[in-house]
Formats: sequence, C-alpha cells, structure tokens
Amino acid sequence: MVNSNLPSQSLDRIFQTERHGNTLVVLPTHSVMGTDQDQSDVELRMIVQTLRDPDLVHVVVDFAALTFFGTNLLGGVAMLWKKVRDHDGRLALCNVSSQGRDVLRTTRLIQLWKVYDSRAEAIRAVQAAPDTPGS
Repeated sequence: MVNSNLPSQSLDRIFQTERHGNTLVVLPTHSVMGTDQDQSDVELRMIVQTLRDPDLVHVVVDFAALTFFGTNLLGGVAMLWKKVRDHDGRLALCNVSSQGRDVLRTTRLIQLWKVYDSRAEAIRAVQAAPDTPGS
C-alpha cells in the first residue's frame, strides 16, 4: 500500500486516499455538509487529477468512517465513477452501513455500484477480470 500523491493526508481532510496497485482507495472521513462543499470540491478535483495517472484504473470508496451520508457525497462518488468508467475501469463501494445501504437503495445507485463488505473484497473485485465496464 502506497499513499497517493495528494498533498497532506491530514485528519482535517474530507477524503483520505491510498493506492493499492492500479486501484485508488478513497476514504471519506465525514459526510459533506453545506460548509464542507467547497473543500470537498477542491479535494475531489485533486483526486480526479490523480486518476489521470494511466496506472490507476479503478476506485474503491471505503465508507468505514461513516454511518450516514447524503447527496453531496454521492455526487462526488458519481464524479469518480464517471472518470473511471470513461477509462474502462471499475468503481466499488465497501464498508457501507445499513443506513448507507438504505440511501443507495432509495437513490437506486445500488443498481450501478457494487457494494462489498470489506475493502479487501472490493479491491479484489475491481482488479479481477472485467464483467461489465464501469461497475
């Protein structure tokens, strides 16, 4: 595991990142609320810049630090999904709480993004032979 090249992986960041081979793991540290939106947008743009590395193909979003999240965070995940999908990569979610799974079901995003119980399982899945691009 090697940290990505995002600056200052400090605790005040909304997103922490880790690199696992050709996969970037994104860890939201807290849900994005109104006052956090500007910082979230800046950090997501930096993550998208990191995904320009041709050796980074897939993204796993690890929700271990969150019990609940809202549409602002889901919008950020959708942006990452589009970026990896455009390059034939895959996105997966992991460690999603039961409340979070309810949000994904309500928004029907659970039909687009695969959800795994653990980070290791999600990384293995996205790095495995593709079944459908972008999933």
